[in-house]
Amino acid sequence: DHTDTLLTIAEVAAAFAGFGALATVFSRRSDASVGPQQFIRLSNIVGSAIFLVVAALLPVLIAAFAGAEPLTWQLASGLVLVLDWIYIVVAMRAARLVSASTTSDSPAERFLVYGLEALIQLLLAGGALGFLGELAPPIYLAFLVLALVQIGIQFMVLVWRFSSHLRE
Repeated sequence: DHTDTLLTIAEVAAAFAGFGALATVFSRRSDASVGPQQFIRLSNIVGSAIFLVVAALLPVLIAAFAGAEPLTWQLASGLVLVLDWIYIVVAMRAARLVSASTTSDSPAERFLVYGLEALIQLLLAGGALGFLGELAPPIYLAFLVLALVQIGIQFMVLVWRFSSHLRE
């Protein structure tokens, strides 16, 4: 049973969402130099963390109704994969509203975030298609951990950028 692990991951993701939300509120109140790009980054951290809470709790909910473990992981992977695609489209549209000219991600940041996203998509697709068999539960947990790492990287980059004006 992976319920404890899933609940712990949901709690960690909720903490990221909370920190991101607090940072959003305080940055808007205290510093007029917070631009739209940083606001999009903060929104993305909060949104990704909330998405991860849902992804961590989904197998628990499905198991309550489906019962069979292979079906639980396959359904959870498929639903999360579809929700991830929807989230990516929505986030990309929001970023376009800010304008592509304000994007200042370094190649290393893009490689880390998008590289992790490609791996996440691959893991979810394998789970959704039923290719993973007995490895489905640990692979789903690996997806959740990679998603936490992805959020953590985005959070660290944001903190670095917020603090850069203090270092100057």
